Amino acid sequence: VGLLEDLEARRAALDVAAAAARVTVPWLIVHGESDTTVELHEAELLARAAPDARLRIVADAGHTYEVGHPFGGPTPQLGEALAAVCLEPLRAVLQVGDAKNLRRTLLLTAQLAELGLPMVLALNMHDEARAKGVHVDAALVSELTGVSTQLTVATRGEGVDELPALLAAAQPSAL
Repeated sequence: VGLLEDLEARRAALDVAAAAARVTVPWLIVHGESDTTVELHEAELLARAAPDARLRIVADAGHTYEVGHPFGGPTPQLGEALAAVCLEPLRAVLQVGDAKNLRRTLLLTAQLAELGLPMVLALNMHDEARAKGVHVDAALVSELTGVSTQLTVATRGEGVDELPALLAAAQPSAL
């Protein structure tokens, strides 16, 4: 089976807008204006599709809110993204991070954990991480961060169905 045939066979499972429309609780999408990994129009599509979604665009921010190194501290863009989260009456936070770049992902995890909100970490692109020889132990990440962690491959829908239950049971991190 080729890539196009695989995508066509999984069309319904990969319909992100349809999945967003099924979300039954209010949610906030925080997105970098200059994100080239997940382009802005994708976030706008989600916001339009979901009845209770709100979109907050962070100016001059890319996919990682310009965070370069964990010890470099937060950037103004990351500060704005965190402020957006702090100003919303949230029940839980779902952080979608890159499984190939745990250093950047876990930096943001630590900063989000400081908010004291219940949260879940979805380590996405797990298949690409594995192909690069990166083994991610979700149970160990959960244990070390105090955040429920799910490995996902969003393009194939892997691990995504478990996220609503994890969010419903989410607890604040003990970091």
